[in-house]
Amino acid sequence: MKKHNETDNLKKSLNNKEEKYGKNKKSKPVVKSTVLEYRAQLPELQVGEKVLAKWSDDNWYYQSIVENKIDFKESLKVNYLYTIKNSASDHEEIYREDIIGFNDSNKNFSIGDFVVAERPDFAQSFTPGQIVGICSDYLIVKFYDSIEHQVERDSIYKIPLFKYQLDIDSIIEAERQWIGQKCVFRNSRTKLYETGQILSRVGNGKRFKVLSDKGEEEIINIIHIFGDFTRKRPIREDDFVLAPVNDHFFPGKVKEYKGNQIEVVFEDQKA
Repeated sequence: MKKHNETDNLKKSLNNKEEKYGKNKKSKPVVKSTVLEYRAQLPELQVGEKVLAKWSDDNWYYQSIVENKIDFKESLKVNYLYTIKNSASDHEEIYREDIIGFNDSNKNFSIGDFVVAERPDFAQSFTPGQIVGICSDYLIVKFYDSIEHQVERDSIYKIPLFKYQLDIDSIIEAERQWIGQKCVFRNSRTKLYETGQILSRVGNGKRFKVLSDKGEEEIINIIHIFGDFTRKRPIREDDFVLAPVNDHFFPGKVKEYKGNQIEVVFEDQKA
């Protein structure tokens, strides 16, 4: 009876987490069951432990630190939900299956293995992929967006097939939510930030077709786009920000923050 109650509690917690972060509520029961089993078999993480964690703004993995273990019920002997902190001191509650401990995966790789690996084309970012080649000093990984890269073994972690598929689905879902949204983006010609609207995704690699408010279309990488789905963090003094000046946004530094008023010093205003 106790085991049955724990399973019910885990299923309830998974449903609550899905609603909070907008995951697919129509997931098949068999997938939920597999996730719960996988979650429960992973080793418990320790506070202060360095990990890779899947952050909900884009569902990519980033280097993080375990900040806290969260208990749902006193009857649960193992903690499955953790508070995670990244290098920018952002915090998020993340379930164990979306956290990769550096001791979770062995390093005996074979062609065809499903993995989470570091992206050479995106700094300190990790995404799902599949091993398509093995060399003495590195492996060749074909990432979810069909781009192949040479990746060092120490930056690759095995995951099961179902997790590989779920991670890709969640990444695509996170990208699709940008379609139709107003945004601030960097014009690739002028290198200035201006306002526009996202029209569509271009492939699976975080690239979007953007229509500027001036009526011009271009393809922009997500690292140069800011909007409602950009990871939110509190603004503090000495933070670097984008702030509006006339028809554009310019990078600057927060000098003072009082109430709703923010004083920003721009580069050309420095003595």
